[in-house]
Amino acid sequence: MTEQWLAKGALGADARIVSWNGQSHTTVSDGSKDMTLSVNTLIVDSAAGWWRVRTTVTPDGRLSGWPSVERLGLAGADDRGDTGMWKDTLGQLTASDMLDTTVRKWADAFMGSDSDMLTVLVNDPDPNAWYRAQGLGKVTAATIDGGAYLDKGNVDRNERRSDRAALRVTVTVAHADAGDGSAAQSQYSYDLLVADPDGTPRILAWGAPGTGATLREHGNRAPGARPAHDASSDTSASAGTGGAAK
Repeated sequence: MTEQWLAKGALGADARIVSWNGQSHTTVSDGSKDMTLSVNTLIVDSAAGWWRVRTTVTPDGRLSGWPSVERLGLAGADDRGDTGMWKDTLGQLTASDMLDTTVRKWADAFMGSDSDMLTVLVNDPDPNAWYRAQGLGKVTAATIDGGAYLDKGNVDRNERRSDRAALRVTVTVAHADAGDGSAAQSQYSYDLLVADPDGTPRILAWGAPGTGATLREHGNRAPGARPAHDASSDTSASAGTGGAAK
């Protein structure tokens, strides 16, 4: 499944899986039953660089959403299925226009080449923290497929709400096709951890589908000091700046 996705040019030309870096499990719920998903971590090499790719697989062997990706420096290179969401949530979330806009801004910065903008959007309290843009191309759509209030943060059990939420997001990116250089599009799925989802939302963390309820705040910090030259700017089209996708 991952090989077919890579063959469509999702991570640039000549993408190949270098290693399988293990598997973890997460439990999600569709409201009536629990389901254990497997999250596989792969290291991929391509003309666009090194990547950590995570795929979430259902018990019957289907992909849950699309793969999620993170760019790696060389030193760090260590058919869409039905999806459940997350276990032990308070209630379902209906996305506001403000939340849609916040997700689109995150997608533009994360998939594009602007690590500075991504770092500003996350608003990490650590002044030395930075977040790496992936340099994959221009975002054409960022859609919220589902959301739920988490049982953490400031909780209102009567309203079944809190100031922390998990979102399932699908991001569509336009990029050069791996074959003939013509325009192509690839889709990526992420779970997001969001603060203040009903007010002024902030993206706190992101990960593979199924991990939203267990993501650690500011867990996507890039290691070390930011290099003077960020390689992500070499391989991407400029990030899109359009409004929120519904």
